[in-house]
Amino acid sequence: MTEQTLFWIFAILAGGGAIGVVILQDIVRMAFSLIISLGSTAGLFFLVGADFVAATQLLVYVGGTLVLLIFGVMLTASGPFQRIKMSAGETFLGAAVGLLFFSVIVFTVIDVNWEAGNNRQVATTSGMSMMWLGSILGPGRSTSSIEMEV
Repeated sequence: MTEQTLFWIFAILAGGGAIGVVILQDIVRMAFSLIISLGSTAGLFFLVGADFVAATQLLVYVGGTLVLLIFGVMLTASGPFQRIKMSAGETFLGAAVGLLFFSVIVFTVIDVNWEAGNNRQVATTSGMSMMWLGSILGPGRSTSSIEMEV
């Protein structure tokens, strides 16, 4: 698969999971949608070369926070399927705030000069770790043996 195909798969899953968190009324299904959304966001971070951010996203949010959320729901729920009831006013207010945020994102995407950033070099965590190890070892010391292990 190409990177663009993977990007669209992760982007659709992240957006669909986020919409599922907002629309679903069952708390367990909401938590599962949040896992899909955050996991897909980590996949997007892996695609752009931000390995550390992606791993942190998986460990902290998907691994920690959602496990606590699910156990909290399982231990405190009064019935097997607890539903969240919203009034029409809350639904309208939530839709208005969501539309406002969506319009900010759309106007930002339209106003950005996307061609200006094509010549930029991206630092990955592997390159930064080699620089860090080189500064620890000091000048004149070779990091080639460490690079082979990393």
